[in-house]
Amino acid sequence: MVHGEHRHTYAINAYNLAYKDFYDMIVEALNQTGKTQVPIVPFEQLRPQFEQLDAQAAAAGKEHGIHITLSEQLQEEAQCTAPKVTQAVLGFKDHDVLASIKQTLAKCVQNEETVK
Repeated sequence: MVHGEHRHTYAINAYNLAYKDFYDMIVEALNQTGKTQVPIVPFEQLRPQFEQLDAQAAAAGKEHGIHITLSEQLQEEAQCTAPKVTQAVLGFKDHDVLASIKQTLAKCVQNEETVK
């Protein structure tokens, strides 16, 4: 944030990674490809359950930071903004997002194996 302005907000992203793609990368990092499946259930199929959870929370006088129904619906939508605008202001460079995630997952798996 050396180049940013105080009290401003900046969308920092470079790649629109779907949840399923990320979970598939985890399966790959764990060497479970072909063994572990990542099922995708469409939002509309689960909407009644999410709405019921929101209704239960409301009946109990509780409130989530964001309604579960909306949170789950957003997971199905592409939420990525064009990084060029923020890059120009903040001065960060392009990088291989997928390679960075795979490197991080490999380290996590390696650390987990070391702990065992």
